[in-house]
Amino acid sequence: MAAAFLAFAVLGAMKARSLGEAVFFLAVFALLFSAALFDEARGVIPAVVPVALSALSFGAALFAFLPSPSERFFGFCFGFFLPLLVRALWLHSRREEGLGMGDVKLLAALGLLCGVRVVAVLILGSVFLAAESLVLRKRELPFAPALCLAAAGALLL
Repeated sequence: MAAAFLAFAVLGAMKARSLGEAVFFLAVFALLFSAALFDEARGVIPAVVPVALSALSFGAALFAFLPSPSERFFGFCFGFFLPLLVRALWLHSRREEGLGMGDVKLLAALGLLCGVRVVAVLILGSVFLAAESLVLRKRELPFAPALCLAAAGALLL
């Protein structure tokens, strides 16, 4: 997993049109990697990661990196409210937590960062998680590593 994030960070920095954009990509990929590592190791996503990703997203908007403000707003709404609805429905029907609030906050921050592409991030992350669950034959797996890897790929496109 570390090699994939390192490759994405290098590709993002090489793709950048300016030094500021290269620093932006490196910071985003470092935060995504840290969220994936924490969720893999401890089962939680530190609250500072979605906050920092959101701050980077607003900073990028000031310098006209990536999506427009309306796309960012849609991405935030989709990235926050859909997982929140899934979380509430799962909790109501199964009486157990299926999706943590860290994942919901991470998806909201990724929505601010990726804009409309957060839909692709959510779908691709779910496919990654399903494939990992089939290979490892585990029922409970952290969602953040799959989401972060999908977000890194979406940011490069």
